[in-house]
Parts: sequence; C-alpha cells; structure tokens
Amino acid sequence: MAEDRSIQLSELTLDDFKTLHIAFEPDVIELWNYEKSIENRSVRGGTSRSAIQRQIQILLEWLQ
Repeated sequence: MAEDRSIQLSELTLDDFKTLHIAFEPDVIELWNYEKSIENRSVRGGTSRSAIQRQIQILLEWLQ
C-alpha cells in the first residue's frame, strides 16, 4: 500500500492498516516510534540510554 502511494510505511494510518487486516490495533503505529524502539532494548549490550550508560561505565572502569 505504501509503495503504491509512494509514501513511507510510517505515513500509513491505522485506518490504512485496518483495510489490510482487521486485527491491526492502534499500537501498530508505535512500530515507527524509533525512540521507543531503542529504549525497549535495555538489556546488557542493548541500545537504550541506560544500557549505553552502563556500557560506558564498564569501559571507563576497565580503562582505569
């Protein structure tokens, strides 16, 4: 659908998704929230701010 309209997937609305399948819920729009996506990875070695801060702290301790 996005390709047919020459738009990004993130530009599709919930109504657009629902025309593709009834099971789509409002949370489908959160797929394009890059900040939230990054913050969801708060595991060791992850991309969240807290994970990165912890990795920096470990490296600083190692360098000392």
